[in-house]
Amino acid sequence: MITGMMKCLLSCMLFVGLPALAQAGSTGQVAGFQIHAKFRDRVNASNCYRVVLYANINAVPRAVREDSWKRNGHRVRLWRQDKQGAIMLDPAAKLWWYAGDSERLNASQDAVAVLVPAPIGKVLSRTLLRTEDLLGRKTDHWRVVSISSGGKKETWDMWQDKRLNICLRATMESEKVYEVSEVKEGPQPGELFALPPDFRLRSQK
Repeated sequence: MITGMMKCLLSCMLFVGLPALAQAGSTGQVAGFQIHAKFRDRVNASNCYRVVLYANINAVPRAVREDSWKRNGHRVRLWRQDKQGAIMLDPAAKLWWYAGDSERLNASQDAVAVLVPAPIGKVLSRTLLRTEDLLGRKTDHWRVVSISSGGKKETWDMWQDKRLNICLRATMESEKVYEVSEVKEGPQPGELFALPPDFRLRSQK
């Protein structure tokens, strides 16, 4: 059984918009970035996956691309400020489709979205423990206690990048770990956020 928190992480977490990034001091000076991350479940290895995220915050096009490798293979999720809604791609089959409710980026037309893991359910407390270095970057180390819709209490430690305002690491009671292994700042190529011309629309059933 996958917990509420696990479902949140497996669906590529919570997305926050550009206004939140702009509040992170020097974040407004960042044109874009790319991150490489992995999620590990020490209880159920089949839930493990890896993800690469590309984001243009102050570069054109303002957009987000998320490549994930899960049990169902390689999937791509795209969102652009100048387009309507988000789309999904299956690179192996060269298919694309409009993102459904469970796939849609939680982003508005005036905000670029960025990955940040967050608990599902009611947050009981969020405590700043200390500032720490991670991957050579300054982070705020938070302790978050939440209760899921099923009544299970969960405690997470999260390390939030002070410059980019994204989560670089999250752990739950030594069982589940989300961890960024690489961060590269800079504008991302526009072709990353374009629908490949040889992809066809998946038929709707």
